[in-house]
Amino acid sequence: MNLLSTPILSIAISIVICWALFAMLCSMIHESVTRVKAERGRFMKQYLLQQLHDYPNDINWAKLLYAHGSIDLLSRAVNKPTSNIAPELFASVMIDIVGQSQLVQRKKDAAAEAIRYQNPLLHDFKAATLVLQPSDVMVSLKQFMDNAELRSTVNGTVDESKVYELLLANIAQWFTELTGRITEWYQKKTRMRLFMLGVLIALLINVDSIQLFNLFSKDDNSRGAILHFYQQNEEWLEKQAKSDTAQADMQSMMQQTQAYEKKIDSLSQSLKLPVGMGYSIIKRSVRHAMSWNEIWTKLLGILISGFAASFGAPFWFNLLKRTNNNIPKRAK
Repeated sequence: MNLLSTPILSIAISIVICWALFAMLCSMIHESVTRVKAERGRFMKQYLLQQLHDYPNDINWAKLLYAHGSIDLLSRAVNKPTSNIAPELFASVMIDIVGQSQLVQRKKDAAAEAIRYQNPLLHDFKAATLVLQPSDVMVSLKQFMDNAELRSTVNGTVDESKVYELLLANIAQWFTELTGRITEWYQKKTRMRLFMLGVLIALLINVDSIQLFNLFSKDDNSRGAILHFYQQNEEWLEKQAKSDTAQADMQSMMQQTQAYEKKIDSLSQSLKLPVGMGYSIIKRSVRHAMSWNEIWTKLLGILISGFAASFGAPFWFNLLKRTNNNIPKRAK
């Protein structure tokens, strides 16, 4: 099936390509700002401070976690905490800080007779599960310890190395589940921000979905050119859209952004798209009087673009990939 012979489908695909490119631009800007502000790390720290606050024992385990040398070394500054805490590292540090907490060290002698571990880390962690008041955090940690002991005991003999290994795995899995929820909440927050950022950028450079629809519905050459652009750069664009910018350094992000800008500038010039500061509704309203109907139509087109940006570039590129087999190939 030749989609170019079906105007409405080729128009729709052309619009989706524009949305994907615009969403990528918004994501790059958003990620650059959040990277400078270390927002992912601060969001994660705030969440852990809430989840690991042990009210019955008046201890915030997250504060001790971030004060631990192994975690503190990962952070760029006090106000820029890391967001890249490996589950295994989290587990080992939790075992350490729980057992070494002042409250446990003061009370552990009372439970000495019930503890049979030679490993000091296991000894103190086991003591914590016995002497500290029950709380959401301590109940979970006690369950992890009990599970590790049960699975490591054979004929009444406990394999301490296996207990520690299983305890690490249990706590690491717990942290993975915690960060999974953090990611979901952060994505919801990011989606709202991308919408607002998308509306602002669309307003400034006139990314008007309605105007683009009208352009593609009237100009076959524009539709063909943007389809051709996507086909020629499909692999590169998808790679950029799915790259983990949270793991990239600032230099890599700048290089990625510059390469993207060059490709988009080339596309904009070849298609002569009505996009850019010169087409902004702000400048246009100063130069030429606009009717209320034109203003409302323009604002609606901009809101649609902002809504499209909120889905993120990977969403649109995945949609394009599913339909790419039906897009006709053009000769270079």
